Amino acid sequence: MNKRTTIGLCAVGLAMLATLGICYVPRDPIAAQFNGGCIRRSELVTAMENDFGAEVLQELITQRIITKAIADSHLAISDAELALWADDYQLRPEVQEIIAAGQLDTERLREHLRTTVPLYYLAIKDVSETEREKFFAEHRSLFEQLDMSHILLGSEAEALRIRQRINSPESFSTMAIVHSLDDSNRDFSGALGRVTRAELENAFSSEDVQSLFKMQPGTVSRPMQAKSGGWHLFLVKKRFTNYTDLQRQVVAYLAEPKLADCLERLRSQAQVKILWQAPNKLLSPSPSPSSAAAKASPSLPGSSAAASPAAPPSTAAPATVNLPSKAAAPKAMAVPSAPASLSPAEVLSPTAGTDSASAPPPTAAPSAAASPNTAAPNAAY
Repeated sequence: MNKRTTIGLCAVGLAMLATLGICYVPRDPIAAQFNGGCIRRSELVTAMENDFGAEVLQELITQRIITKAIADSHLAISDAELALWADDYQLRPEVQEIIAAGQLDTERLREHLRTTVPLYYLAIKDVSETEREKFFAEHRSLFEQLDMSHILLGSEAEALRIRQRINSPESFSTMAIVHSLDDSNRDFSGALGRVTRAELENAFSSEDVQSLFKMQPGTVSRPMQAKSGGWHLFLVKKRFTNYTDLQRQVVAYLAEPKLADCLERLRSQAQVKILWQAPNKLLSPSPSPSSAAAKASPSLPGSSAAASPAAPPSTAAPATVNLPSKAAAPKAMAVPSAPASLSPAEVLSPTAGTDSASAPPPTAAPSAAASPNTAAPNAAY
């Protein structure tokens, strides 16, 4: 090979390498433009990493640890059980409102529950099915529920007049929209969602509550006066009184208080080591248990970040019945309501925002639980 040929081949080779090099140089596209200047994607990523990288990294670590723990414990739930949990959630008016607003769909809800539900079971793995059922039997009023709607009226005479005009669930819906004084759910046909026996007992006489639980689904109650003074008509849609129907609420009630300890234990066992540090930030391998639990607890997509008590209804109507606030329910089942929506807890209670008594401590083992006569918690579901 002569000198000229060698030089030619070298030139071609260098040209090919240069071409390949250019092809593999990572591009840095423009993220924003302004007044002749621009912000590159690399600048955006760097800023986000500096501001949020530490928090996001902790979230990713927690998510991966949970996923591995679920796999190692063989706690993945079947599609059939997942559907039951999703159905329970979708009975709640506030969830229906989030779905109607396009902030949540069934698929996203199921994906959320696919991780959350096994975490509940992991948190109470030391509580057997027999113990859960015993806890339910000893505290039935915390879990027995009615799926119901209501019409709030100003007097017994008015309630009697409206009652005479109702002859079907459809006519009840119309009367609620037109006549109910409760503007928090009037536009939703007075829907209250699922209300526990204990919540109702906190707002109505024992006789009225007993009467409601004896009603057949699809029937309308006689006028009932709440302890706070308002008159109500109720449409009972469904009744949930046996353990088979309510076992998921029992799991959530028992598991939620144990989530922080469960996550702290999982992280400790995982021996987390942080190899990256955000500028000017010292990143701990172990976030606080409360923050980790908050990240892992089921805050639904499209819902508010935390379940904080909603304000009591501000209406000129007779005092609406206020059940203990659902906002303080176990996070497992407490889906924060969408804006301008009030849960049954804010609609039905003699004292807005306060509980008349405390619930049996959910952290106690079922065998050591408080007396079943203890008043309701802020909603078991």
